[in-house]
Amino acid sequence: SKINYKAWEMPSTPVEKIEVFRFASFREGKQTSALYTASYFVDAQIKSRYSMPVISVVTNPENLVREDSGLYVPGYHFNPEDPQWTGNYFQRGRLWEKPVHIAYFSPDGTREFCQEAGMRIHGQMTRHAAQKTLMFYAREAYGQDAFNDPLLPGRINDLYKRFLMRSSMGAWQGNTVICDLLATEVARGLNMETQEYRPVILYLNGEYWGIQTIRDRIDEHYLAYVSGLDKDSVDLINGNYGIVDAGSNESYIELATYIQENDLSVDAHYRYVAGLVDLESLIDYMITEIFFSNRDWPGNNQKCWRSRSPEGKWRWIFFDLDAGFGKSNMDMLKQFTLNTEDLSWKTSSVGTYLLSQLLKHPEFEKKFTDRFKELLKTQFNPARTTTIL
Repeated sequence: SKINYKAWEMPSTPVEKIEVFRFASFREGKQTSALYTASYFVDAQIKSRYSMPVISVVTNPENLVREDSGLYVPGYHFNPEDPQWTGNYFQRGRLWEKPVHIAYFSPDGTREFCQEAGMRIHGQMTRHAAQKTLMFYAREAYGQDAFNDPLLPGRINDLYKRFLMRSSMGAWQGNTVICDLLATEVARGLNMETQEYRPVILYLNGEYWGIQTIRDRIDEHYLAYVSGLDKDSVDLINGNYGIVDAGSNESYIELATYIQENDLSVDAHYRYVAGLVDLESLIDYMITEIFFSNRDWPGNNQKCWRSRSPEGKWRWIFFDLDAGFGKSNMDMLKQFTLNTEDLSWKTSSVGTYLLSQLLKHPEFEKKFTDRFKELLKTQFNPARTTTIL
C-alpha cells in the first residue's frame, strides 16, 4: 500500500549493530531480582566512529512487533483502505506506552546515563515511516521520575520529565530531511519560544536505526524550564482549536470572542488586545511562518501560551517546519489576510484572525511592516540563511 514516507526495507549491505544483554536472577522458575539491561559496543573503532551521541533503546521485542500491540508494525489496527492513517503505530495514550531501557552515550563512548522509562510513538503521519518520532517518559513507576542529564546543549536545564527523539522523515521537500532544524536555526533569537535540538544515532534492540533528533516536548514542563515559571501557573493552548494542552483555555476563549466582536481599528479595542497579547512575539512568529512558506500552517501547528499572573500575555511557540521552504512563489501573507471577514475563530486559527484584525490599526500595521523589512535585511538575509544551510 502506498504511504507518504519511506517504509522499512531490508538493508542491502551489512549494518552496524551493538550487543544487548538483559538478565535477572531466577529461583524455581520465578524471577527474584530486577531486570538489568546493558548495551555493549564491541568495536575497536567505536570511539572514533560517530561524531554525535548514541542512544540505545532496548525493550521486549513483542513491544515492537507483536501483531495486536507492537508499536512498529501495521498490525491489528491497520486498514489497507486507509494506509496513511492506520496501524498499531497510530494508537495513542498510556495503554500504548511500552517499558524500555534507554542508555545515552557521548560521542567518545562514555555512558552519560541509563534508566528504565516509558516510550510511545509521537507525531502525525510520520507514524507510518520507518523512522518514527519517539516520546520518552520518566516515571516513578519505572524507577526514576526524571531524566537527569543536560540533553539539549542550548538549554540551562538538566532535568527532563519527557523528551522527543524526532524523526526527520516528515520533511515535505523530497529527501532533504533538514527543513525543521534549518528553520529552527535561522529563527534562533527571535521573540518567540522554540525547540532546541541535538542529533543522535539510535540503536533499537541492538539494530542501527539511523539519525534522529532529541527535541523539547512542548508542554507545561517545557514552559517551566524556558520561562522559570511554575508548571502549574501557565496556560498552553493548541492555537488552531483552542484545545487545552495545559492550564485553562478560558482567557483564550475570551480573547477570541473579543476580536470577533470588536473592530480593532478602534483605538480602545486595539489597546485592550495589546494588554492581553505580546505583540512583538506575535509579529515575529507570524513573519517567520510567512517567510518560510509553511504549508502545514496556519490551519495546523500553532501553539501559544501565557503566564496565569495578572500581567501574563499570550506568546507564540515556533515548531514543526517540515512543510517549510516550499513554493517560493506562494504569497503566504496575502493568503491569510485576504477575505478574513468571513473567518470565525471557531473554524480558523485565532492567531491568523488576530493578525488580520490587528492590521486594521495603523500603529500595528507600521509595527508589522517595519519589523518585516528589518528581518528581511538581517535575520532572513540570504547571505546569513545560506551560510546556516
